[in-house]
Amino acid sequence: MQGPGTTETYDASSAAFHFDASGVTSRDIAAAGSGSTVTITTDASGIITELKIDTNTDGVNFHAGDQPFGTPGTAIPSNAEVLRELTAGLQEIFSGGAGSHGFAFVDLSYSMYGAWAINDSNTGSNGRFGAIAFGVQTQPSSMPTGGSATYNGQALGVGATGTSAFAFTGDAQVVANFAGNSVTTAFSNLVTRDVNTNALGSLPTLSGIDSITGNAYSVSISGGGFIGGVDGNFYGPNAEETAGVFLAEDGITTVIGSYGARR
Repeated sequence: MQGPGTTETYDASSAAFHFDASGVTSRDIAAAGSGSTVTITTDASGIITELKIDTNTDGVNFHAGDQPFGTPGTAIPSNAEVLRELTAGLQEIFSGGAGSHGFAFVDLSYSMYGAWAINDSNTGSNGRFGAIAFGVQTQPSSMPTGGSATYNGQALGVGATGTSAFAFTGDAQVVANFAGNSVTTAFSNLVTRDVNTNALGSLPTLSGIDSITGNAYSVSISGGGFIGGVDGNFYGPNAEETAGVFLAEDGITTVIGSYGARR
């Protein structure tokens, strides 16, 4: 996504929530251009040496630059692999004491998506979770004006039911009707893994349809009693990829996620 020996800052779409012993206490979602950024530094070989996330989503913030617990690459890893890695990373963070933090991400050709977490207590009962997506956005003037495209990829994220946190992964599909300036998003086959017990579970398919504005879209999603929203963008010179974040709740469970997909 970025050339060797460079440092670049990208606008990012962001979703986040804070939890404590009483459950989820605050949550929000914000489109790219709302203040959240990611700064990446690469070495002479083009390898990422630092990835700094700087978000402030409704006061649920994360400011850090260190090595991630995810593995970058241009191929989307399997959902099972990401779920194992994401769960293990969260377990390490929330057993590491106050201040422990980290992030996982997947690096496509023009975009990246991932999740972050920070432990705010020595007991693991107070912390923040976030999801983020960013990259080289398609210029609005270069967006397709006719036809349609189907983007297939992956969703990953974090959720909480009361004080019980879990990681999740699944499939992401975005169908863009460029001629009609509309977009349909769907997150399906969502499998969860409890951070404390490793117990597996599932989430319902979350989907919705809305309009494209420039290179961006905001979509209301629902499914299985959950309601929420998506903020996404198109990435690459000719909208080769799309990525974004989502947040959904059913009154008991809160989930935030990011996704990336290619056509």
